Amino acid sequence: MPPVAEKNPLLAELDAVAASEPDEAALERCDAVRAQAEEAGDVVAAARARFERARTLSRAGRTKESHEEVGDFVARYEREADATIRRLVCRGLFGLTRDRIEAGVDRRVAISEYRHILAIAEREPPIDGLAASAHYHLALTYGKIAVERDSAEHRERALERFREVRERFGDKRSREVRRWVARAAMGQATMVPLEEAGALYESVIERHAQDAPEMRGLALEALVAWAERCAKEGERERAASIAERARGALQPADDPDFAARLSRVVSSTG
Repeated sequence: MPPVAEKNPLLAELDAVAASEPDEAALERCDAVRAQAEEAGDVVAAARARFERARTLSRAGRTKESHEEVGDFVARYEREADATIRRLVCRGLFGLTRDRIEAGVDRRVAISEYRHILAIAEREPPIDGLAASAHYHLALTYGKIAVERDSAEHRERALERFREVRERFGDKRSREVRRWVARAAMGQATMVPLEEAGALYESVIERHAQDAPEMRGLALEALVAWAERCAKEGERERAASIAERARGALQPADDPDFAARLSRVVSSTG
């Protein structure tokens, strides 16, 4: 058995910061690691130190300062070829975009940011998980605009993006990517007629029902969402049947919200 490589001590220190309280001491540790990394020419550790500083500020509720740090971080590193650094840049942009959406920014700004993330993630070597996530969030945003504006154009754009995730990344093996493929199928299912939606939900169930424990919840989510959709559209017998399938798949460790949602479906079907 080959020896296990020692973890970079600078990155280990930043792991500790990420798990610590978001206080001034944590910020000082980020600054100290960055200084050491820059002196040693360790670009990855220096980038991670800047990222953790922005993240620490965010966790401390210092949103404005965090956003400024993220802006500087992205400007400094978005053209880096290293996949680890680009992953951090994309994570920073995702967090920034989430905050802006929560603050009520126009969704077109979010679309621009998700396209920015996609461009970074798709550079060689591509980062499939982040590219799939960016496509998914674009689809979700187009879908929300379609509802708000009753826009057929944005509805079609949303469906195109959901299909893009499934068709382009459906054969990937990483759990991160498979999670986004499943979520894209369930997102698409909310926008199509019930029969077509059922096939999409079933595809998720078949793929993940016997999956690893941390992925099996996707199959359960699909069952619950499908039962809810049937109940909403008056398909009471079908809703009850799917809910029974879901209840049979429930395990003690599963999210209790699933059981609560299923109980509501069963109650609504009499």
